[in-house]
Amino acid sequence: MRLNDKTLARNYLKHMKQLVQEYELIKAKKHSRYIFVTEFYKANNITRQNFIKYYNRFKLSSMDSSLVPAKRGRKFGTLKSIPFIQNKIVELREKGFGRYEIHDFLLPKYGKYTPSATTIYKCYPPKNY
Repeated sequence: MRLNDKTLARNYLKHMKQLVQEYELIKAKKHSRYIFVTEFYKANNITRQNFIKYYNRFKLSSMDSSLVPAKRGRKFGTLKSIPFIQNKIVELREKGFGRYEIHDFLLPKYGKYTPSATTIYKCYPPKNY
């Protein structure tokens, strides 16, 4: 299997372009099979909300890549906290503080740059004894 094989993305894009063309025919009342858009959604097994999201994005940008779902969220394995704050978390965790205590301890000093309790947990999870 190839690592950079774009076959699935190409096929998905081709399918979405076809759906966009059919949708525009329905809206222009020129489609031979569908009268209502609801029939179109049911026949193609797609949700109205998702299709309209991609369709509007496509109309605004006019780029084919806007029909393909975008990656969501941050890159795996990266933490957003600043290194010196991470060092302070490790230091406090080794003294026996819990994640909520560390959060409350760092909040007055670092303000909006204080990582959440979940990030503190991910930075230095407790050891199971």
